[in-house]
Amino acid sequence: MGGAVRGFLFPALPLARIRVLRVIVYAFVVLDVLTFSRDVLSHAGNAGFYTPLALARLLHLPPVTAPVAWMLLAVILAGCAAAIAGWRPRLTGAVVAAAFWVWMLYSNSYGYIAHDHMALMVATAVLPTV
Repeated sequence: MGGAVRGFLFPALPLARIRVLRVIVYAFVVLDVLTFSRDVLSHAGNAGFYTPLALARLLHLPPVTAPVAWMLLAVILAGCAAAIAGWRPRLTGAVVAAAFWVWMLYSNSYGYIAHDHMALMVATAVLPTV
């Protein structure tokens, strides 16, 4: 694609905007795992209700256990804190994205599919690339 067309379609944005977006997204991930999708912790040990989504089946995710759920929560919270602070945003963003996706796969594999979380999941996957 020509330089002029690329410059018109994809203008360079100040990195400060990305930093602000990063803070907003990771703060909302913290809010989400502590309130809206906290059900992962209560699903631990309820293997009978586990119906894995297609991606969870592809990844061979077993039913969630209490230690796994608490570890995922700790990784997400620590990673979000580090990302909000600006410490190695690509590394912490990738860790948060992976942990949050697994968290949401567990959350959605117990009967209720939260389609409204898809935008947040995509945001966590894309932010480490910037």
